[in-house]
Amino acid sequence: MLIYKNKGGKLNKDKLYKPTQAAKLLNISKSTLLRWEKEGLIKPAKRNYQNYRVYTIKDIEEIREKMELDVLKEPGKGER
Repeated sequence: MLIYKNKGGKLNKDKLYKPTQAAKLLNISKSTLLRWEKEGLIKPAKRNYQNYRVYTIKDIEEIREKMELDVLKEPGKGER
């Protein structure tokens, strides 16, 4: 489970992350994150008032869980 805290050390559940920020927290590329969404491997990101993709902490944690369960795989990785 990922823990995100604001400057005061409290959990910030309301923060929204851009795809680049979410990908960085997940240690993947932005293009991988968007590809997984396009392929239906993860649920589509929410949209803000400007229609930009945004991810909540819950979204990021769900993606992390799928990564840990090996549901999401990079092509060619882990294959022999």
